[in-house]
Amino acid sequence: MAFWTWLGAKAISKAVGDGFGAEVTGRASAYLVDEARKAVDRDEVPVSHVRLRPGETYTVVARPAPKREERKLARRKAGLQSRQRALAQPTKRQRRSARKLRSAQKRLDRRRPGTRRHAAAAAREATRGARFDRLMTPTKQQIATDEQLSTVTRELDSIRSRRFDAVRAKRGLSHVHVGSVHAADAQMALRNARDLYTRRQEGVSIWVVAGSDIVASSPDEKDSFFDPSADKIYRHPTFYDVPEDVEYL
Repeated sequence: MAFWTWLGAKAISKAVGDGFGAEVTGRASAYLVDEARKAVDRDEVPVSHVRLRPGETYTVVARPAPKREERKLARRKAGLQSRQRALAQPTKRQRRSARKLRSAQKRLDRRRPGTRRHAAAAAREATRGARFDRLMTPTKQQIATDEQLSTVTRELDSIRSRRFDAVRAKRGLSHVHVGSVHAADAQMALRNARDLYTRRQEGVSIWVVAGSDIVASSPDEKDSFFDPSADKIYRHPTFYDVPEDVEYL
């Protein structure tokens, strides 16, 4: 490496000469070479580390690359969201009306109830409050933007759900028991299971069943319980030929 550095310095000195220009050129060349080496010799970055318990499985579902229609809708949604944020910014009239309303409210709080000044301040506060409410009413442009954004969002979600369902159908795997959770009701159990067992987005569907509704055999009685299957070895799949196009069997 030292030889190549020396050779590069000699080449730069030959082409540019000595002095400040050669120094700047040499440093810039060294920086570009270092960045190119980092881009080529990039280390592998692990996606996730998962420690599985006995009986658990780890499923990775990869979404295919978005198609042209999905990319177009995503760009349109981003544009509508930006437009919605811009329209939601308060105008000068709205800020001025808010300041006047706040001043009227403070003046009303200083007046003694039951007096004429209190009644006048209350009327002024009501007038400015009504004006503020009129100014804060969504405009036609805001309503149209919200409707367009809602329509585009539904279309985009529909496309993504169809593509995700297609991936899930190709996977062909059944639900696997992964553990237990404590919850007050079924919805809380679903949320707890989602947060506990799908933190890395490895799940596509979750089932939760109350422990009182599960009927299970006792491990102490496994010998007597499973003895009948030992007499029917012809049921074992090794006695049958499985077609090649049948997966996950």
